Amino acid sequence: MSQFNPIAGRTTTLLSSNQLLASLRKTQSDLLEKQVQISTGLQVTKPSDAPSDTSAIQKLQAKLEARDQHEGNLDFAIGILNNTDQGLGDALSIALEAKSIASSQIGLGSSKAERENQSLVIDAQIQGLLEVANRAVQDISLFGGRQSNATRGPVFVETLGGIRYIGASENIEGDVGLDRPLAFNSNGQEAFGALSARVKSITDLDPQATAGTSLRDLNGAQAFGIRLGSIQVTTNATSVTVDLTTADTLGDVVTRINNAINSVNPAAGAITIAGSGLSLTANATHTIAITDIGTGETAADLGAVISAASSMTAGGDLDPQLTPLTSLAALGVAV
Repeated sequence: MSQFNPIAGRTTTLLSSNQLLASLRKTQSDLLEKQVQISTGLQVTKPSDAPSDTSAIQKLQAKLEARDQHEGNLDFAIGILNNTDQGLGDALSIALEAKSIASSQIGLGSSKAERENQSLVIDAQIQGLLEVANRAVQDISLFGGRQSNATRGPVFVETLGGIRYIGASENIEGDVGLDRPLAFNSNGQEAFGALSARVKSITDLDPQATAGTSLRDLNGAQAFGIRLGSIQVTTNATSVTVDLTTADTLGDVVTRINNAINSVNPAAGAITIAGSGLSLTANATHTIAITDIGTGETAADLGAVISAASSMTAGGDLDPQLTPLTSLAALGVAV
C-alpha cells in the first residue's frame, strides 16, 4: 500500500525553502561565533552573548585591570627603592672615606699644609654628600619625603655655614595591592637624621658689641630687639632730637648721638661702645642725658636711657647674638 507525508502535502515549496535557509543561517552564525571565540580566546565578547554572566565578568575584568595597575605601581616603586638604596650606599662610602682622611690627619705626622690640602678633599666630599641627598628620579626626590617634585629645587640647602633640610617628614606612598599603601622613598630624617635634636652648649659665649654689630642682631636691653625711632639727647640743658629710624649698625647709633652732642659743645663728652653695650661719658663741668621721646622705646631698647654729670655711666647689656660674622676676638669667654 502506498503512503505519503501528510505534512509535506500541506507545506508550500516557499516555506520549505525559507526553513532551510534559516537553518543554514543559524549554522553559519554559530560557526562565526565559534570562529570569533577561537581567534580572540574569549567565550563572551559582548554582554548580549551571556546576559546572566555579564555582572560576574565585569567584576572579574575590573580585578584584572586593578592587578595590572598594582603590578605597574610595584615596578615603579621597586625602581625608586633601588635608587634610594644605591644613594644610601654612595653616602655611606663617602662618609667612610671622609672619616678615614680625617683620622689620618690626627697627630704630629701631618703638617699644616697637608691638613689644608686634605680639607679641600673633605669639602668636595661634603658637596658629594649634598648631591646624593638631593638626588631625584623621574621627578621623585629620593630623600625628600612627600616633597616629590624635583622641579621645586633641592631639599637639602646650604645655609649659615651648615645644611638645612626643607623636605617633608613623611614618605610618598603607592597602592600596590596590599592592605595599606607602601612607602617607596625616604626622607631626610630617616636617611640622614636631618631633624635630630641639636646639642646645645651650656656656656654663654657672650659676644661683645662692636661698631659693625647690626642692630638686627641685638636682643636689646629689654629683650625685644631694637625698635627704631627718635631719641632726645640733652647736653648742658640743650636738647637735640636724634633720628635713628634708618640706623643699621651700633656704629650708626654712636655716630648720630655724638653728632648731637658735638652740635651743642664738642668738649662736653661722648658715647662709646663698651663691652656688650654703650657707655656715656660727660667731661668735667658738663652734663649729658639720653631719653626716649613720648612713648618711644628706642633709647630703652639700646640700654641708653642714661645720664652723666662730669662722670661715666654704663648703659644696659644689649645681648648681641652670635652670628657667622662674629669674630673670635669679640667673644666674651676664653675659646
